[in-house]
Amino acid sequence: MLTINKNEGNVIFYSCDCGVIGRCIIKPIGGTNVILVDVVCPVCHSMERATILQYDTEEEKESLVYNLNEQEMSWSLIISNVFNKKG
Repeated sequence: MLTINKNEGNVIFYSCDCGVIGRCIIKPIGGTNVILVDVVCPVCHSMERATILQYDTEEEKESLVYNLNEQEMSWSLIISNVFNKKG
């Protein structure tokens, strides 16, 4: 099972039960958006979908969170998937 540990900007950090620890760099989308990304383990192909909010101000963040089900969502591409296999 793949677990998304955190994201920092355009980087998603993840780990997988098969022993992979990695990070994906996604292509940013301009403006205030709700971004969907499918993160896939390169070894066992386990997948987890991440929803990332992209905003500039706290007011934009609050609006996105409050109206999440009504927001238009965009898919983002993974530009790079760097990983290490434990053990």
